[in-house]
Amino acid sequence: MRELGQPFKGMRPGRILAPIFSGNSPQSERFSQAALTGGVVGLMLENIAWLKVYPQTPLLYQSGVIYKPEKRRVNRDGTVIEYGEDWQTIPYVLYNGFGDCEDLGAWRAAELRVRGIKALPDIKVRHLPDGAWRAHVRVRLPNGRIEDPSAKLGMYEYADR
Repeated sequence: MRELGQPFKGMRPGRILAPIFSGNSPQSERFSQAALTGGVVGLMLENIAWLKVYPQTPLLYQSGVIYKPEKRRVNRDGTVIEYGEDWQTIPYVLYNGFGDCEDLGAWRAAELRVRGIKALPDIKVRHLPDGAWRAHVRVRLPNGRIEDPSAKLGMYEYADR
């Protein structure tokens, strides 16, 4: 069988485009929160399907993957000209060797669910003083405890580099 970290023949990404935090209105904030929640739950469900078909997939914390944010394209003056999110399922995270918060949070929630633990992705949203929004995906366990796979896999160390 092909190694799990290798791309499968014909493996192509599917994308869903949504205007997340495209404005500062209350409607934009409500839509963005709902779209992020729906998207990350959908990513978790895709990962559950993967884990059921490929039960030999390593556990997230034993897989060797690390946290790494997605790249932003910037102008010479430093302004961001392109920024988006690739929401990676498990085979893409394994192939690339890294994921960011929604990738890692959805994987961890999926592996817990497959083991019978009713975990869910948890999204923390912050509005920054400069008007920008930041969302961070973690995992909420049934007892209410929050687990942060990105932090466990190097998010703060990456930020220090």
